[in-house]
Amino acid sequence: MKERKERLKEIISRNKSRREIDIMKKVYRNKWGLEIEVEDFLPLKESEEIISNIYNKVIWGYNNNKIYDINRLMINIKEYIYKMNNNERLIVFNLNEIPDFKRRYGLKLEYNKSVFLIESIVESCRLNLDVIIVDECLHSGLCVEVEEHSFLFTTWGIEKD
Repeated sequence: MKERKERLKEIISRNKSRREIDIMKKVYRNKWGLEIEVEDFLPLKESEEIISNIYNKVIWGYNNNKIYDINRLMINIKEYIYKMNNNERLIVFNLNEIPDFKRRYGLKLEYNKSVFLIESIVESCRLNLDVIIVDECLHSGLCVEVEEHSFLFTTWGIEKD
């Protein structure tokens, strides 16, 4: 009986993920003009593990900069993401614009799609959710944590000129 309940719970979770991903695909296409495939979304469990590792092992071990000006923040994001161009694919977290979604999915995108997405957000000056961008191995990345009156900007594995 317990095994059956677990299987049912897993099926319900997968169906919920499919619905959420379909909605997010439409949002990315309509809002940012970006075509994203279902395969670009990391499985929820993998996304949650990566986010947990980043927050627990990476971010707290590096210097964070508080930035109060969104324009300065956007310049920093663009500077650092361009330095990650030696990576073929980047993983982008938390850019969904759907407030009811509590679950966070990672997007594994080619570098050019990642840059396009970030530039679209930068141009619209809309950053109201935390953003994490990492290479596939998690060796380098950046995180922007949205705070009440500022942004906490953290990078690792990327040298600033």
